[in-house]
Amino acid sequence: MVSDVGEQERIIETVIPAKVQVKKIKVHRYWCPCCGKVVDASVADAFPNCRLGLEIYLLVAFMKFRIGMTYL
Repeated sequence: MVSDVGEQERIIETVIPAKVQVKKIKVHRYWCPCCGKVVDASVADAFPNCRLGLEIYLLVAFMKFRIGMTYL
């Protein structure tokens, strides 16, 4: 038989998913007369050929190196 010995308080932290913000940007394209190819202008909000913004990479780096979270 089990008897009641009181209560214990626990604190549980949870992460509430944030809204995803999708940005549509216009990337100017130019024709290079030297090489004869079309080149794109650089984009300040993302790494080249990446679909994720810089904020995501900064958040992952912060969580990994400052907080010490794992990838799993």
